[in-house]
Amino acid sequence: MAPFSQPLRFVQNKVFRLIDSPDFTFQLPILSRSSWDTITDSNDERERLVSTKLYTLATHSSSHERQEFIGDSYMAATISENLYRILPEGSPFIYTVARSALTANSTFARLMNRLGFCNNQISTKSMGDAFESIIGAAHRESLKRLNRWFRTYYMQLLILTAETCRALPSKGKSAKPRPLLASIRLRSINHNSPVISRRLFPSPAGKKKLRGRLSKSTPVQFRPTIDLTIDSDEENSALNDNRSRDDPDIIQISYEEFCAISPLPRTNGLFDASATELDGGNPANPIIID
Repeated sequence: MAPFSQPLRFVQNKVFRLIDSPDFTFQLPILSRSSWDTITDSNDERERLVSTKLYTLATHSSSHERQEFIGDSYMAATISENLYRILPEGSPFIYTVARSALTANSTFARLMNRLGFCNNQISTKSMGDAFESIIGAAHRESLKRLNRWFRTYYMQLLILTAETCRALPSKGKSAKPRPLLASIRLRSINHNSPVISRRLFPSPAGKKKLRGRLSKSTPVQFRPTIDLTIDSDEENSALNDNRSRDDPDIIQISYEEFCAISPLPRTNGLFDASATELDGGNPANPIIID
């Protein structure tokens, strides 16, 4: 299959071939009995076969959905971070294809099937959810041990995927290089107004209509907001003079000016994180966030 027509399928087929090869070595993270019983919710069935317990895990949604969420988040974040390390000059398109292939339910289900956890009654999505639940439970027990598992067993899939993605053609128009932190624009935006135009250069009629709507509303406070959306040659040329031709509220600041911006004063009544406690010992909230 040519990588130009269906890049995701092309990359995923490469991953599948590695998983199915006889030289492929893989195992799931080691879990304690208590963690296994928690995600399978089957304390009274400890003597049953592992395949049967996996069926319970893949079909019971209420007892392991938190573990599934943590497992999904861990895999996505860890894969993204390592992809960037291996492919530092990759495009967002390449990163998206690689991460999608490595975090797909079909990939997780393929791994479960390779290990012998196959059951015709279980769908691909359910097997993928079961894999994520196991990862989430391992994350809860020991993040250090889970990271070691990832480097030992999952990194081989990531390296193959990265090498395969190097052969993919770039997609879309390449962005013009520009220093992001050395030159940032600030725009004064009315955050309390329901009318906020997303266009930097609206038409004259649009600007007149916007002024009319804002003039009817009560006076509110404006504050500068960072704007990183430089999308057109017109905007770039307009900002060469450090000020937009059409919008005097858009200016361009240096990195030093950005660092010198004073923080907003504390607002009473906002969410106070210090007043919230995460109880890891409560059975209703078993997730421990370190």
